[in-house]
Amino acid sequence: MSFKNTIKRSVSCSGIGTHSGKPARLRIHPAPVDFGIRFVREDIANVSVPAIWTQVTGTLMCTCISKDNVMIKTVEHLMAALQSMGVDNALIELDSEEVPIFDGSALKFTELIKSAELSPQFNQREYIKVLDSITIQDNNRVVSISHSDKNMLSLEVELDLSKESLGNQSISLDLSPDAFISRIAPARTFGFLKDVKMLLDQGLIKGSSLENAVVIDNGKIMNPNGLRFKDEMVRHKALDAIGDLSLAGKPIIGKFYGKNCSHTINQNLLKKLLSTPSAWQLCA
Repeated sequence: MSFKNTIKRSVSCSGIGTHSGKPARLRIHPAPVDFGIRFVREDIANVSVPAIWTQVTGTLMCTCISKDNVMIKTVEHLMAALQSMGVDNALIELDSEEVPIFDGSALKFTELIKSAELSPQFNQREYIKVLDSITIQDNNRVVSISHSDKNMLSLEVELDLSKESLGNQSISLDLSPDAFISRIAPARTFGFLKDVKMLLDQGLIKGSSLENAVVIDNGKIMNPNGLRFKDEMVRHKALDAIGDLSLAGKPIIGKFYGKNCSHTINQNLLKKLLSTPSAWQLCA
């Protein structure tokens, strides 16, 4: 049996949004049992936006949730850290439209959660246990979720970067706080120099730089200090997948497989799973 957790004390941080380029202050507060993870925009109407799959309204280069026309962008890194480190209930206050990117990884969020400390709520945690396999394929992207005998979420993620002269990368892990902190959280978001103009023209990556993203140009890493892991890119894909799947609203027990996965296909998989009652059950 495991219990739900919130945090012992409020913590805060400030940074910029990777797409908006706007400064943002974020505060994480304790919350009562069954509150879930909810975002409140301080800069506009006091609307509470639940971090759950039914509120996902955008998946272009990040995962966005909204309610009553109030949007929260780029929630995936924070959500991955909260779920992986065992936070079930928290109120997130944000004074801008986008969660800060910091260095492009989830390290800052793990540090915040560590400093806030977990506070057990002695209310039994429920899990979504996958019973049957669900698969989605879209050209070279494939994702699936299936039953696992392990009492946790397991991930196998592959990334084909052969067109970028970086070969194939893969990672497998059973998700635990320690595995997340050491193997996944430090992995930064990445992109390709050839795509920068196109993305800027779409109103994206206005706040991106070598300070918060790995940039690749013809197979070469442009960041002066290089990579944190030789397979940092696929680790970041795993980070994104964990954050996207956290929008189930409860931890998932199952095995996730993703090849060249994206926010869009991850959310389509989650929607298909949770819209198929025979494919899962709630368990304690």
